[in-house]
Amino acid sequence: MDVSGIAGAGKSHLLKQVEKATIAVGKTISILSPTDASVKDLRKAGFQARTFPRIPTQAGTPGPAGY
Repeated sequence: MDVSGIAGAGKSHLLKQVEKATIAVGKTISILSPTDASVKDLRKAGFQARTFPRIPTQAGTPGPAGY
């Protein structure tokens, strides 16, 4: 799911609700962002976010083109 919008549009609120619902059914959520700056903002909001290139594949190594 892509969540984008202007400041104050409710992106973090939406993500909190999705995270809450996901945990309620025993699942996990991964929050990915393309830039370090946006990851920093997400972490300030309480999320464990990562940039796309830092997501390991199942084998534990970077996927194609570093993703």
